[in-house]
Amino acid sequence: MPKAMNTISAFATLSIIALLAGCQSDPEQLTAMEAPSDPIQKMVFEQILEPEGLTDRSYPFDYGYADLNGDTEDEVFVLMQDPYFCGTGGCSAYLFNSSFEKMNTFTVVKKPVLISHTDTNGWKNITVWSDGALRLLKYDGESYPSNASTQPIFNRDARKRRAHDLAIQSDLYLDGGYELTERTDLPIFTPIDQFRFQFKRESDPDSVFVVKVNTLTSDIFFSKE
Repeated sequence: MPKAMNTISAFATLSIIALLAGCQSDPEQLTAMEAPSDPIQKMVFEQILEPEGLTDRSYPFDYGYADLNGDTEDEVFVLMQDPYFCGTGGCSAYLFNSSFEKMNTFTVVKKPVLISHTDTNGWKNITVWSDGALRLLKYDGESYPSNASTQPIFNRDARKRRAHDLAIQSDLYLDGGYELTERTDLPIFTPIDQFRFQFKRESDPDSVFVVKVNTLTSDIFFSKE
């Protein structure tokens, strides 16, 4: 299973089944959508949408892969993005095992959704944004806590300051770099020690340079957009 993390709009290309009358289809006789063939979309359709009776239109979501329990198989975290699943504090999220079986339902979740290098009871700790702060979710031996907003606050500020310092001290930034700002568009299951910034350079002011900094390893990677 690929580990690439993606943001997709669920079922954007799903077809609508029409009840046929002779050789013509009647728009007023449209029924629910067919289950999609894409494995992730099918999982969301059958295990999240169908139980709610939500099969008549698309429902956007984000998702990401990571091996949380060290068995070399990826778990899948799905964060719904449609108002049906969201309130002012966040949205519903779901964790599936490598067999696409639902393990956990979470409430009041927003991005970033980050994965720690530390674990509890054999499963990686997760942090999510909920109720105005990053919250630390630990596996209790059976599941992760479902209500993220009640979990302990995780402070990432010291890591961010170190990442910022590493970025501005990098050779590329020192060579005419300016306007360094943090990027918050992190894929689901970004490592908790990893930060992204963007900046411009005097020699190429029309381009945006992106620097990815890992505060655990001090590794720095650059790209240009």
